[in-house]
Amino acid sequence: MTSLYAKDVNVLNKEVFNLIKLLPGIVVLLNKEKEIIYFSTDAALHALIRDGNLSVDELVKFVHGLKSDFFQANTQINHQSPNSATSQKLEVDALQIDNHHILLLLSDLTSSLRIEQIRRDFIANISHELKTPVSALELLSEAIKESGDDIESIKKFAEKIPKETRRLANFIQDIIDLTKIQSDNPLEKAEEISVASIIDEAIEVVESIADKNEVEIEVINHNPELLVSGDKKQLVTALKNLLLNAIYHTGNDKKVFIDVLKTTYFVEINVKDSGDGISPEDQLRIFERFYRVDTARSRQDGGSGIGLSLVKHISLNHGGRAMVESKLGFGATFTIQLPLKENI
Repeated sequence: MTSLYAKDVNVLNKEVFNLIKLLPGIVVLLNKEKEIIYFSTDAALHALIRDGNLSVDELVKFVHGLKSDFFQANTQINHQSPNSATSQKLEVDALQIDNHHILLLLSDLTSSLRIEQIRRDFIANISHELKTPVSALELLSEAIKESGDDIESIKKFAEKIPKETRRLANFIQDIIDLTKIQSDNPLEKAEEISVASIIDEAIEVVESIADKNEVEIEVINHNPELLVSGDKKQLVTALKNLLLNAIYHTGNDKKVFIDVLKTTYFVEINVKDSGDGISPEDQLRIFERFYRVDTARSRQDGGSGIGLSLVKHISLNHGGRAMVESKLGFGATFTIQLPLKENI
């Protein structure tokens, strides 16, 4: 929605106004009485305008604090939009474009701050994840040295070394895979792939782990005619990661279900477990690198915290997306949604 009062058209240069209308993002134009004469669609979507007036107290206070001879001013405000579950931090730039008008340009800092936090977490987590198995190997080495001639103790400590080395190797490989996938475009060298073959290969990869954990994997709607396009190895990796996640987190019934659904344009591969479920807060971050809902359990299973992030990026690279649906106490369903071959 935009608005311009007729009495202001004559005052404001029309060419300047046309340029203002082309500005992207959150834009608000005020007259010298600090009344709104124009606002962009984004300003309305962020619920900054109500009944033709600024609706955010911090913004109103900032605007009315501007002196008549100001040229440029800047501030940051917090705003809870009804369209968002979280508070937004907005940066406000105010410019006096002539003696009669004030231009407000607002930008949402929330996403950039979140990206910076993720970057810091990424560095911290890499450091921690590398340190943990290395420290364990150092402790095991010391324990073996101190065991002297106690063969049983040496054997006990030595048996733990392969687990820590595998954990370290898997973590490094996950980082390499994620880096490759984030910079790769599998659709450039895409092949036609049967969804059934992706499922079969992923189950084969995790079969020994499922057996060890006494978990049964059951496939529903195993349709061999459904085809997608892309990199088969990547898609098998994505489904493998969802299956491992379900195996480690399923409930007492020890069952994991794979359900395949076809919509008009997509095929959905759903992996369902009967575990404890995931809170709404955790669902928002579940596909972030290194994010773990159950840290202790993940470490016990040797998880790197990268598996679900790989699923997300592989799905996006194939023109699809990764989703989760869960309710605490009722398990979780993870979905890989991919475009059907006939629609690509």
